Amino acid sequence: MKTVHPTLEELSRIGYGFEPSPEHVEYCVECLETLRRLRLERDVLVRGSSASGSRNAVSAFLSRLILHRE
Repeated sequence: MKTVHPTLEELSRIGYGFEPSPEHVEYCVECLETLRRLRLERDVLVRGSSASGSRNAVSAFLSRLILHRE
């Protein structure tokens, strides 16, 4: 039986807190590593936007994630 991993877009929405995490992600080393990197990216974006005042760019990026929900 082949395991079906979430897409990068789905993992991004999970990592940014827009979707709950499916059970598979909690036990899959590959998905957890990708999720860890996405959350690190999120934190860097948020910190960077606060420091440089570019919150609009981050908001636009996050809006695109929300708009592409299935």
